[in-house]
Amino acid sequence: MSHINALTDKTAKSHIIEAQILIDLGEYDKSITYLNVIAERYKGNSKEVKARILGGLARNAFMLELYEKAVKLWEEAIEVIDDADKYPYLLAVFRNNIASAYLNLGNTDDAHRYLLKSIDGYPLSQTYQMLSKLVCMHPTKHILLT
Repeated sequence: MSHINALTDKTAKSHIIEAQILIDLGEYDKSITYLNVIAERYKGNSKEVKARILGGLARNAFMLELYEKAVKLWEEAIEVIDDADKYPYLLAVFRNNIASAYLNLGNTDDAHRYLLKSIDGYPLSQTYQMLSKLVCMHPTKHILLT
């Protein structure tokens, strides 16, 4: 990672993709280190880049079954880009991921709340799948639209 110098928005995004690939390969420690180096060396002001770094760190925490930490990081990422007009897809992905973490924690109420927020902002097919699963698990507790 010594090959990372000062990063532009474009190069930072490329490095974030590499860090995401490390997650896919199960190299969580390497990905976390890589994302931290990117965060340290990124001098731009792109909200998207900053949110994607936090999202990558959150994804690592999720994969390590550190669900509460993952939720916290994704919520920080949402705060960074809480501009639904500019980043609706990214917000929906982060909210879906938070819902998954809450499901793993057994917190179906918060999972439901985040899934509904996700649909409201940018309907993803996996959001509907997770909502269906949640409703099937607790048919009298959750309704699809509130």
